Amino acid sequence: RAVREDFEPTKGPIGAVLRDMLAGRTALSGDDEKDRRLLAMLFAADRAHHLTKPGDGVERLLAQGTDVVCARYVLSSLAYEGGGGAAAEFVESLNAGYRTPDLVLYLDCPVDAALARLAASRPTFDIFENRRELERVKSNYDRLIPSWRGPVLVADAMQPAASITQQVLRRLGL
Repeated sequence: RAVREDFEPTKGPIGAVLRDMLAGRTALSGDDEKDRRLLAMLFAADRAHHLTKPGDGVERLLAQGTDVVCARYVLSSLAYEGGGGAAAEFVESLNAGYRTPDLVLYLDCPVDAALARLAASRPTFDIFENRRELERVKSNYDRLIPSWRGPVLVADAMQPAASITQQVLRRLGL
């Protein structure tokens, strides 16, 4: 069976704007609430394009029998931009009509380990890749996962990749 690896933000035009904002190349307002709302809207727009674009949109690939494995999706938007309360409701409303994945894999990684991995892998970080933001996002994931609308496999990110792969394959019945 064919498999397509993908990610969000995409390589499309909206994804490019998002990547510039996340990298700090395009300035945000500095108001956390307003900036998260803006990012949430852009991620939702990028996601809509990702799902429906002609040729290789996710919906078309799935209809053709191609499995799609995507890094980041709706649950990520809820954890990063949503948080709780009205912000979460806003992000949920932006993403309400999008397909629920067959499986969400959440790699549960301690913040210290995540920061060490980032430092070892590249010289610069995006606006969310700092202790305060990673702790906030991890807390959001821990709160959101139990009530997520689809199946979630929580894997210990400190395990070897081969072990995590085996867990995913077992969960998928492969």
